[in-house]
This record gives sequence, C-alpha cells and structure tokens, in this order.
Amino acid sequence: ESGDWDYPWSLNLGQLPPGQAISLKLRLLVPVRCRLVSRIAGIKFEPEEIASGLTEVTIKIDPLMPNSIIHGYFQLVSKFIRRISVSGRVTGLTDNALRQRGGQVIWSPNEVTGSGPDPVVEGAEPYPHLHRHLRSYSRSVPEKRQPEPSVNLNRLKKGHRVDLVAENAAAKYIFGLGWTGRIEQQIEIDVVAFLLGDNEQVLKDNDFVFYGNPRSAEGSVALLGANPAEGLNEQVLIDFSKVLGEHKKMVIALSVYQGQEKRQGFAQMAQVFVKAREEASGQDGLYFAMDDNFTLETILIAAEIYRYKGQWRFAAIGSGYREDLAFLCRKYGLEVE
Repeated sequence: ESGDWDYPWSLNLGQLPPGQAISLKLRLLVPVRCRLVSRIAGIKFEPEEIASGLTEVTIKIDPLMPNSIIHGYFQLVSKFIRRISVSGRVTGLTDNALRQRGGQVIWSPNEVTGSGPDPVVEGAEPYPHLHRHLRSYSRSVPEKRQPEPSVNLNRLKKGHRVDLVAENAAAKYIFGLGWTGRIEQQIEIDVVAFLLGDNEQVLKDNDFVFYGNPRSAEGSVALLGANPAEGLNEQVLIDFSKVLGEHKKMVIALSVYQGQEKRQGFAQMAQVFVKAREEASGQDGLYFAMDDNFTLETILIAAEIYRYKGQWRFAAIGSGYREDLAFLCRKYGLEVE
C-alpha cells in the first residue's frame, strides 16, 4: 500500500456544546480505497467508504451530556487497520461560539485548522504572588506544522532515559520546547524549571526559574526565549559546569496560564515536544514528542535531568495534571500564598 498517506495519528475534537448534534469535517489523503470506522458510541462518519486521493468526510456526533469526556479511537481500514486516537470534552456551557462549530474542518493534510476561541470564563489570578511580566509565550495557529525533527535524532518515548554528559563535564545543553494549537485561539503557556536537592525540594526561592526569575542565582539554568526558526516556543539553557553539587535534579514543566479559569488545557494543543542539543556543537541530540491524548491537563511535567552514576541523565516524563502552577510550586517546596 505504498503511496501518499496523510491522516492524523491523534485527533482532538476540542470543546463541544452539550445536548446538541454537531458535525465536523475531516480531510484525509490516502492512496487506496478505505473504510472509516468509529469505535466511540454516538459518533459516525459520512461517508464511511472513501476512494483514493484527497477526501473530505463528515464526523457526525450525537447530542451528549454536559461535562462528558470523549476518549477512544477511529479506524482507517484497508488491507491493514490504522488507528487514530480521539479525545474531546463536552462543556457544561451553551455558548454561541460552541454552537457555531458545526461544519468546522478540524484536521487537514499539512495544516491545522480551527473555528475561533472557546468561551472564556473570567476568574481570579491563580497565583497572585508571582508578578506576571508583560511577556506572552502563546502563538496563534501557524499555517504549517512544526518543522519535522532530523531523522538522526534519538527519538524518545515516555519513560525512556538516556545519558547526556558526565557530571563534571563543562557542557551546555539547550532544551527547546514547542507546541501548536489545534484551534485558533490564544493560549498562554509558560515554561518553568525547578532545581531540586536530595529530597526533591528546592533549596531556595531562586531555584525556581520562570518568567519572573528567568535565570537561577548561579546561572546554571536560564530561559532564553523563543526560536521561531526552529519551531520552538521557549528554550531552557542548562550549563552543567555551574550546577551546584547540592542540586541533584532539574525539572522542566509547562503550565497553561489560568487554564482552569479559561477552560483551556493541553487537549487544545498538538505536537508538544522537547528537543535537546549541545550548545557548542549545535548538534541536536534527542527529541521527545509527548503523548497528545490529553483531556483536562493544564500543567505538564515534560522532562527531568538528574545525576545517576556519575552522569547527567535525561528522563522523558510527559505527565500532566489538572492543576495550576501553584500546585507545582508547592510540590517542589515553594510557599504559595
């Protein structure tokens, strides 16, 4: 079955209105005749049989109860079965913006499409003790996907661990993080880092690196900002020669700003990844694309870098929580008012 295949490995339906039938559009590029099968109750395709070439089908969704979670998969069946993971959420709201989603193209080959912002529920600042600088890490949906990583990268899966450098090496690594939105709306995502001691707690306030403190006291960890040319929304520099002996682990995480209040989260994001390269050589070393079957997660621990038998080791974590940045601060020993 050689030829051009272009279909989503995973598909997020986004936020849907309750109690209302809705139809969404999906475009696929296939080289052979296929059949589309939904393994989620209340969801079906029209048509179910598609010819080779570029085809548009309709995903028909029956009325669902408020606050339902959609989680399952579709099948693209030819001589083989190809699986498309599916997620989504039915809100408790009946906002007009959601009602108008009917007919939206939610995925098309070589592009990401959307129908506008989800409803925003105004709420109190979740961590008012942190002075928020006038700096945004959000991006509207680009016309193209993120640049594809080099084929020579060490591609990691969740749970993989690899050695980076010796503990005493005078090496600097840049950990670039990137993501794109599944729908066209402004979602602010902050990248943060924690330097931890033996008890997995920070030893001082400056061990928390974020938009209000972009560099640790000794300069071992710093936020460098975005690199649009490489599809990176933020970069974290770690200078291993400056890491204090008391620091045993560094954690890199992402947080959706006011995610719960605005009903925004990683379910609305795609292609969340971290890519590492050594600064001196400029050579990309590893690439970790995080599982994008997210539902209500608003914070995400992307990776840990820790000491192990004389080496600095990288751990691909990719674990999400339905919490805010204050939760992470408390988890790692910071007092939050």
